[in-house]
Amino acid sequence: MFCMFTKRGEYAHKAAMALAVSGNGYVKAKHLAEKESIPLPFLKKLIAALKQRGIVETRTGKQGGVILRKDPTKVSLLDIVNAVEKEPVLSACPFPAKQCTYRPLCGVSAEWSKLVTQMTDTMRKVTLADLMRTKNETSALHARG
Repeated sequence: MFCMFTKRGEYAHKAAMALAVSGNGYVKAKHLAEKESIPLPFLKKLIAALKQRGIVETRTGKQGGVILRKDPTKVSLLDIVNAVEKEPVLSACPFPAKQCTYRPLCGVSAEWSKLVTQMTDTMRKVTLADLMRTKNETSALHARG
């Protein structure tokens, strides 16, 4: 099965969602790591990458921690993924060029390119606020049984 995110992208998304849900207060990285089951050293690296892109803010000290710097309506899924992934998550073709001897004749490459464009556009449009809304709606449906 094709996996779109690495652990970096998955954990960054989980952390950003948790910060968005937590509201306006600073959250200790240790608490966030425990709550979201993210190894603390790994989370600290993700926080640094998200901070570099202006998505989160950190503060040291007793009242410190990490907080979402932007409004959840202004942070897209693509912003989060691009902040932490070293290489583009989506590529023009799922088959490496070195291994593909049929590229000039292949219909997959052109169709895959269209799919990548659609997925990238969707990731650009979907914000943390959208994901929070979807999560709340799903939770409500499950609560009703």
